[in-house]
Amino acid sequence: EAYTGYSNPRGFIYQNKDKKNRLMRIDELYKFSDGMLTDVRTTLDDRLKRIRMQYLPHSIWRKSDKE
Repeated sequence: EAYTGYSNPRGFIYQNKDKKNRLMRIDELYKFSDGMLTDVRTTLDDRLKRIRMQYLPHSIWRKSDKE
């Protein structure tokens, strides 16, 4: 995961290009790209609604999909 949201919303922990964890404060979020901000917004919304993803659903393959 490129970032981690946590319940005390003072900032986000993210991995920089060197794969080191860094803390970015809420007032520094403008430094992220639009795509990253969308992911952060989705995570905040999920936490607000107390939604936690445990796994990704598996697709059911049909014979026509494999051909």
